Amino acid sequence: MARTGEAPLWGDRSFVSPDTYDALVALIGRLDAVIATETAALGRHDHAGLAEATRQKRQGLLEMARLTKAMSNTVPSQDILARLAAFRARLAANEAALQVELRAAHDVGAVIVRALREAESDGTYSRAHGRRSDPQGQGGGYGQGYGWE
Repeated sequence: MARTGEAPLWGDRSFVSPDTYDALVALIGRLDAVIATETAALGRHDHAGLAEATRQKRQGLLEMARLTKAMSNTVPSQDILARLAAFRARLAANEAALQVELRAAHDVGAVIVRALREAESDGTYSRAHGRRSDPQGQGGGYGQGYGWE
């Protein structure tokens, strides 16, 4: 959305310089593009550029913190509010995609841990131990033949 120069850049209470406004609009645009790219990559299960996306998001958030601190006594214009609302919606979609990835990673980790535990176990404390050690299916198990059945 182009700035006309005649409409207030921010609400009636206080104004920011055109340079600050332009910097904020550009920053929102850059962060929006990074978030959109990351969300699309997550949807394709393409993790190749996630580290770079994370770096760009951190840098953008640092810039956003600096800009918003400088504008703490201002009221945003409708243009900025609309841009921020669209950006917030894109962030929500990104968060949902990241949550799916985190749950999947957690589930895979749980399967690996379970497999490692089973591989390291000798079955001593397993209920299925007796059945595993009895290839003829006779019932087997500890205590058989000793009156412990």
